[in-house]
Amino acid sequence: MLKAAFVDVPDEGLSAQELVDRVFEAVKHTAWGPEFALNFMRRVYRTPRGPIFHNSMLISAVSAFETHLARLAEEYYRCAPAALHDLPRESVKEFSLRELQDLGSVDEAIEIAIERRVTQLMFGSLTDWKKFFADRIKLDFADYAQIWDEVKEVFERRNCVVHNDSRASRRYVQNYSETEIGAPLYADVAYVEWAIERLELLGVLFHTQVWVKFALNQKEVIDALEITAFEALKDQRWVFSRALYEKWTQLPLSQAESHMAKVNLWITSKEEHGLAAIQSEVEAWDISGSDELYSLARLCLLDQVDGAFKLLPALIDRDKIDGRALATWPLLRPLREDPRINEHSEIMREYLHDENEISAAERLEVEAETAMDLDSFTSEVIDSGTDGTGEPEVTTSG
Repeated sequence: MLKAAFVDVPDEGLSAQELVDRVFEAVKHTAWGPEFALNFMRRVYRTPRGPIFHNSMLISAVSAFETHLARLAEEYYRCAPAALHDLPRESVKEFSLRELQDLGSVDEAIEIAIERRVTQLMFGSLTDWKKFFADRIKLDFADYAQIWDEVKEVFERRNCVVHNDSRASRRYVQNYSETEIGAPLYADVAYVEWAIERLELLGVLFHTQVWVKFALNQKEVIDALEITAFEALKDQRWVFSRALYEKWTQLPLSQAESHMAKVNLWITSKEEHGLAAIQSEVEAWDISGSDELYSLARLCLLDQVDGAFKLLPALIDRDKIDGRALATWPLLRPLREDPRINEHSEIMREYLHDENEISAAERLEVEAETAMDLDSFTSEVIDSGTDGTGEPEVTTSG
């Protein structure tokens, strides 16, 4: 019966209304037809849920980024409390006499002053944040020019979603898009993933810069940034990882760390642009007098697998290559794709077994903490005589 609705469909297709009309005409004489047609119409005209969800994700991502900037600003003021004295001349006094009398200590006054400064920034624009980090922490935004422009677009799009009914504003069109003013701005999965990565990358770079400025031990910053960069490398986030390794090379690295940064940067370029993009540089790489690990790296980068397998056993024996590296390092992927890697499967199996045990232990720990929280909540409910909502518990007796 419904086939009649789709006979002689024009090449250009049907509008939503034409589709609904055809279905109704096909089923209207049946007992179930009107209800079916009504439900069909509701589905056809239902607001798509995907774009709403994606726009919500975009809003949440931008909010999380702003919160991260706020935490960085708080830490800056705690590390440099003298900066709290820098107030514009037209500003009113920091505290009234009554507030000073109510405060318990100088530390409490400092925390309140920090909260006020950061709250003021939170109500400002992205430009205000840029001014803060440039003036206070001396960030050179020339280092972040491209990503900063991309994040500005994300913020402006979020503003359109929140304040302009998810439609392109005049400002957005003038600065970032060739779409028409008032056109719908529905984010898809690809855009949300791209926006989150841009926000995360800028957040990590800012975090690193602030940490470097105030860290007593620069090695902590170096190690933390490398862990983040390597995790991104393993996840095949080439652009993200490359940006972090480029930042890493600006820190005071050891010779071994500098070599490793070079290798992992080449991996990102090779994965994105192919071997030809790095071949001449890798072949010219001077590693004379260096550890054989870098000879292995050069062979793998150049896809010279036979030579790499000749070096591999000795490096494993010397603990220069372990199961984790064999199983996860993108550099060694050409080796993992070769059947000869099975000769070294045992150390990879041991690494994966250990990782599974750690994951299982962490999962049990989370489950135990959740159970403890639930037990604590239940005890509080019993002790308070409520049902957990704050309302008195209602009981019945037979």
